[in-house]
Amino acid sequence: MRRQRIFVFRGEHEDDFVCCEMYRTFCNTHDIDLEEFSVHDEDYIAKVFDSFSEDPGSVLALMSHSLYIFNHLSDEENLLHTKMGLPLIVYWHDHPAYFMELVPDRLENTIVVFGSVEHERFWLRFRNDNTDTFVATIFAGTKWIEPDSLSYESYLARQPFIFAPMHLSLHERSADEWWEVCDNLDEPLGGIAKEVISAMIDDPTASFDQLIDESVLRQGIELDKDNRLVLTCVVDSFTKMWRRTVVINALIEFPIVISSKHIPDIYKGKYEYKFVDTNGRQTLVNYKNFRYILNVSPAIPDLVHDRQLNCVVSGGTLISESNMG
Repeated sequence: MRRQRIFVFRGEHEDDFVCCEMYRTFCNTHDIDLEEFSVHDEDYIAKVFDSFSEDPGSVLALMSHSLYIFNHLSDEENLLHTKMGLPLIVYWHDHPAYFMELVPDRLENTIVVFGSVEHERFWLRFRNDNTDTFVATIFAGTKWIEPDSLSYESYLARQPFIFAPMHLSLHERSADEWWEVCDNLDEPLGGIAKEVISAMIDDPTASFDQLIDESVLRQGIELDKDNRLVLTCVVDSFTKMWRRTVVINALIEFPIVISSKHIPDIYKGKYEYKFVDTNGRQTLVNYKNFRYILNVSPAIPDLVHDRQLNCVVSGGTLISESNMG
């Protein structure tokens, strides 16, 4: 008799592989097979239905890391999990403001899992449906970063460099470009954004959503949903990229390797050799190739970032600011 199965949709980012390992650990514990489908495979939907048709009764649910599950639909009635008559589990660790408008208005037979309590609150605040939600603030480790040995000799054999697995652009924009977006916002959005960004620079552990709400309340104004989402995206994107850039600037003269597809103009030429554009798996493998791992946490106070846990699993030395999670 065939074992029960769960289908998971993923991309090629390191977070996708980490999360799939987390799902696989859960499935193995419960004698369930996990079948992965990369959305970068042109015919992955056909492969999903082929595997499903072999034994429909053995498939328990569909899982998706991020928005991948919604890439192929014509309307809410034709969502993939609805067509297949299966429950859907979606995991998002990014702020829901980035993708909320891309998610169908009604998600039936669905559980949405967030990486932060604050993200869950934001979702419930701006959604009109009764989607079931759950919070998971800690990532699991992955086989790609486990070293062959945790001996001191093997540690000394690693490259004596700082490995910084962090992109210096978000949605194709650097910190400078996100500031330009902020600068071009109409009032009162621009003033609120700059006020909150200043507060975030003074206290990087602060909740920017709370700061935005407090600023709006002080000014006695009302924001519609679209403008509120814009504010969160701009503030989060700039502060995230700004913090990474500041830390990289401070360490650029040290032996450091930065995994980022985008190279800011200030580093081109003299420091360009310090940048590598690694894919998801290679980024994870590099955790065990270097002695030191750099982490700059996003502004999510209750989240333990996967870079921190990956460093621990790989047996490296973590360089990080404090993190309340």
